[in-house]
Amino acid sequence: MTQALANKCVWVTRPQGQADLLCQLIEQQQAEAVHFPVIEIRPAGDTSDHVACFRQLDQYYAIIFTSRNAVNAAFAAGLHADAIASSTRVWAIGAATAEQLHEQGIEKAAHAGGQADSEALLSLPELQSDQINGKPILLVKGLGGRELLAETLISRGASLQLAEVYQRCLPRFETNFVTNLWQNKSPDVILVTSNDGLKNLVELTPDEYRTQLYRTPLVLMSMRMLDYAKYAGFISTLEVAVEKSDPGLLSALLKLSGD
Repeated sequence: MTQALANKCVWVTRPQGQADLLCQLIEQQQAEAVHFPVIEIRPAGDTSDHVACFRQLDQYYAIIFTSRNAVNAAFAAGLHADAIASSTRVWAIGAATAEQLHEQGIEKAAHAGGQADSEALLSLPELQSDQINGKPILLVKGLGGRELLAETLISRGASLQLAEVYQRCLPRFETNFVTNLWQNKSPDVILVTSNDGLKNLVELTPDEYRTQLYRTPLVLMSMRMLDYAKYAGFISTLEVAVEKSDPGLLSALLKLSGD
């Protein structure tokens, strides 16, 4: 067993319900995993339009899910696997999202592999202009976020319908919760998986710990996040996961720690 992470404190900032496996993998490396969820996932406000979409799924050539959160929120809002026709194509942003769809009864979801981002999905031959021009596509996503996927699908001629089924919010913690974390569980490394998470991490950190935060090494999910971290003021070591999965994040963490 590697000793690279032994006795180190690693903060995992994923939302509630999405950090257990990653924390277990970290603890197997003799490190302490501290779950500090810097994003709260909540349903979108008015879901009436989405419910209407989910009742007419046979009108879509394809359905695209942008995250596990999108899958969970869509099914909570009234989507049913048996409402998706066998002829309807289903794509997921990555393997984890495809697995979440499988758990909901959708076994045919395709994805672009471990990269798990819009660029990789858009590189698929099935999503080029000659395949989707003039065809109706339902994009299931969160409020806001990147527009690259939607804008590119539209530019390729797709007739795009958005179902924005959840929102990412700044969580509320009890008074002094974050201060106590910094005092008693000061991180050697922080794992952050989105730009929203980075933004919230900074906002949640008390002023007296901001300098320490900016000097704490980070494991990130993409080069886009790395650029954002530098823009936000981080001057620490930044490591980007090659594969956007729990094992991929662990590999990046081990690399950063010198294993």
